[in-house]
Amino acid sequence: MRSVLSRKLRLLILIFAVVALAAVGGGWYYYTQYLPAQRPSAAETIQTARVRRGSLIIAVGGSGTLMPAAEVNLGFSSGGVVSEVLVEVGDWVEKGDVLVTIDPTPLEWAVVQAEADLVAAQENLETAENPYSQLDLNQAYLAVDQAAADLTEARENVAAAMESTACLYRSVIDLEYEYSWYHDNYHQTAQRYEAGEIDREELDAASDNLQWAEERLNEAFAWPPGPEDVAVCENDYVWYKGRYAEMGERYWAGEISYEQLIALSDRLQAAKQRFNQAQAAASAVNRAEDQVAQAQYSLQRSQETLAETQASPDPIEIEAVRIKVVSAQDALEDARAALEGASMLTPFSGVVTALQAQVGETVGTAPIITVADLAHPLIEIYLDETDASSVAPGYGVEVVFDALPDEVFSGHVVRVEPKLLSVQGAPAVVVYASLEEDLDRSWLLPLGANAMVEVIAARADNVLLVPAEALRELSPGQYAVMVMVEGEPQMRQVEVGVMDYAYAEIISGLEQGEEVSTGMVPTQ
Repeated sequence: MRSVLSRKLRLLILIFAVVALAAVGGGWYYYTQYLPAQRPSAAETIQTARVRRGSLIIAVGGSGTLMPAAEVNLGFSSGGVVSEVLVEVGDWVEKGDVLVTIDPTPLEWAVVQAEADLVAAQENLETAENPYSQLDLNQAYLAVDQAAADLTEARENVAAAMESTACLYRSVIDLEYEYSWYHDNYHQTAQRYEAGEIDREELDAASDNLQWAEERLNEAFAWPPGPEDVAVCENDYVWYKGRYAEMGERYWAGEISYEQLIALSDRLQAAKQRFNQAQAAASAVNRAEDQVAQAQYSLQRSQETLAETQASPDPIEIEAVRIKVVSAQDALEDARAALEGASMLTPFSGVVTALQAQVGETVGTAPIITVADLAHPLIEIYLDETDASSVAPGYGVEVVFDALPDEVFSGHVVRVEPKLLSVQGAPAVVVYASLEEDLDRSWLLPLGANAMVEVIAARADNVLLVPAEALRELSPGQYAVMVMVEGEPQMRQVEVGVMDYAYAEIISGLEQGEEVSTGMVPTQ
């Protein structure tokens, strides 16, 4: 019996020991393995950057080729034998330089002959016009009657032109100010209405006043001016030009809408039209008065001719002789022009790029020499179509030619083609830029020289910069940053200038050396 009890006791002790060991092992695993695994293995910290000074450039790149600013193909106005060739391909020539000449001898003889022909034609005309005939006497009577009728009509025209327009026209400047005031008042009232400060009745009243002011302004423009209104209309037109320039600046500053600027442009054109109408009315009066003077003179001359006329040749014969005189005058002018054209002059300074003439060779009127202006060349640039929004006239360019890899030329965009061009099967934006430096004539680049070009869309030098990720956009165009003050971030609103995907220019709101937050990063 004792042995049985001792075996049971030993078994109980063994079981208790196993349970105790299991409990100890479980506790060790929970506190040393499982619990640490459930705790965060990392903590987040604030990443910062210093406000620094630097430069920021936004540019797009492309390829380009050199082309002349101007190019002309020159030939003679009349053919001849080349007597001198004063240039060679590659020579620099100044405006007005003689390039090639032809033998002037035949042309000089042509001038002498044309002068003689003209003298003979004039002598024939003088002989044909004298003496006067009975027909001329009859025509003289008719001329007197017609001159008297013309004088009467001219005086009636003066009276009609001087008649008052009765338009009660006055300057529209005050009405323009009145309209502008009611326009601004309406928009201010609309803002107050949207803010719930006033009721609909006040907004409608402001709208009615604006419409009334606009109608008064339009009525003033609708009245035709008379000849006495030139000074008033001119003053209105000059004032509107200044007003339009002022409103243009306000438009670019975002103070007025595009519709307001267009409406003012229309009124500027209307003021110009009224000024032209007033000038036309005044000119009509002047012309009518001139017609009176001319009619009086014609009447006097007709009366004198009537008194002097005795005989007259056939007017058809006279007209035929006159035609010969005109023809002789034209021939003389052509001969003199051909003689002057015996020396070919360059119309502008440039480089001779082609020459097809030799001394003793007979040439016609086809071009024989080409001059190109390479002192102020253009660059034809090809950009990817995705860069179309990053280029506009006036943007700066930086050019590096393959032939001069160590030289950087600057310039600006002068024209952007409105239509895409297919280049090697891909659409491209074609841009033309002028170089600001005069190329040294000693190493003038050839036409078609290839270059790499960067179009500078925006540039800011020696400005405050922060990483782009430091910015917090509060609203469109409004930004803030988190400035570290004694280790704690504080929000501060800033004014942002040029910005790309990496950095942003800070115009105001930060000082150099200040520390800003760029976000949270994990740290072990």
